[in-house]
Amino acid sequence: MTAISVILAKPDVGKEEQAKERMKHRAKIMSNNGFTTRVAEGFSGPTAGHLAVQAMTEDWTAMGTALTKMAADPEFIEWQQNRRKNPIGHMVRRTGLRTVYGEPQWAEFPVSYYRRYKMPRSNLKKAIELIGEIDSIETMKDHWTISAAVPITGAEMDMFLAAYQFKSLEVMGQCLDEIGTSEQMQDIVTRASELGNILTADVAITVA
Repeated sequence: MTAISVILAKPDVGKEEQAKERMKHRAKIMSNNGFTTRVAEGFSGPTAGHLAVQAMTEDWTAMGTALTKMAADPEFIEWQQNRRKNPIGHMVRRTGLRTVYGEPQWAEFPVSYYRRYKMPRSNLKKAIELIGEIDSIETMKDHWTISAAVPITGAEMDMFLAAYQFKSLEVMGQCLDEIGTSEQMQDIVTRASELGNILTADVAITVA
């Protein structure tokens, strides 16, 4: 299991680049305090134009340790003060998740395709089995990966997140053409629809 923290923010109009630099700075501070991080920009879907700082640790004990260390970091304290004095956007949500299959590999696969489902937790085992079936597909296997997570905080505790990651947008397009429309994948999608309802699909790309 991997523990994940996601801060999603919407920059004010005209301040997108400033917001991006501020999020990069926060990610750097988090990295210095024990997190593996990335900053991602929404490319398509409901989060298009939004920025996210995504951070992970090996478990929630490590997450708590890293958060405690960061809270006392003078650089982070200064960052927080600057954020309050000079707002350049607003937070959309802050979510904690735990992986239930695989884990993010942001460094190697910078393009993420997130499919978010509303699903009873009683169907979690079957959903994980379907993710395993997708993961067993060998087509272009070195160019993509998949993981899945569920929330531990947030407004939608019945959410299930399937995260596909690709080496590039071109690879994502090829996978959608060659895998997404295949008979095997369509069968999996049909069975997935019996477990829960898809709510959103988003593409995000690493910017730092």
